[in-house]
This record gives sequence, structure tokens and C-alpha cells, in this order.
Amino acid sequence: MTAFPMPVPTLELAFSMAVTLGPPIEQGDRMWRPAQTAITAAARYAIAAKASEVQVTGFRSQIRMSDGKDFVEKDSVAENRAKDVEVALRTLGVPDSTRIKVSWRQAPVRADGIQADIQGRKVSILVMP
Repeated sequence: MTAFPMPVPTLELAFSMAVTLGPPIEQGDRMWRPAQTAITAAARYAIAAKASEVQVTGFRSQIRMSDGKDFVEKDSVAENRAKDVEVALRTLGVPDSTRIKVSWRQAPVRADGIQADIQGRKVSILVMP
């Protein structure tokens, strides 16, 4: 019987992870637990892949209230979310040799009174090997 070597995994495609920081996004000074888990997974991947760049994009949402009016999160929310994730990635060990490009969208994700309200409250992390 001929033994065939196990294939070596290759990282040919960019790994993309959208981290949805849905309500509650922050708990005081702490991120929501599922967000912590997703950010940790992205950091581990970036470290293992020796990523050249990680792109972090923050978003803010417009939320339809029960009275039919729209509440729009403050302008600074998207920027703060993105910068918080950048700090978390560095704290988790993403090396200085990996460029972390931080950006944010000023325009809120439009409210629909259902899913878009929650889905707009997010940070997207794209790890580029």
C-alpha cells in the first residue's frame, strides 16, 4: 500500500470575517462576548497566516423605534468600534509587522425596523495573508 502525504493547507484566498456586534454591542467597557470570540479568531488567523494586512471597518446603524421614528447612532460610534477592534487585535498579539488599516463608514446602515437595524451595528475584519 502506497502512503500518500497529507496535503498541506495553503492560504491562497483572503479570509473575511464580518463581526456583527449586535445589541448589546458594548457592556460598559467590555465588548459583547460573541464579538470577543470572533475578534480572537481573526487575530489567531492573522498571526498564524503571518498576515500582511488586516482591514477593520466600523459601521453605525439607524434604528427604527416603536413610535416609527428613526434613531441614528452618534457619528463617532463607527470610528470608536473600528478603533476598539484595532486595539483588541494588537492586544491579542497581532504583530506590528502586520498593517492594520482602520476605516469607518459615516453613513448609517438604513433602518428597516427589523434586521437591518441590528446588522448595521458591526465591525468587518478582513485578514489578508
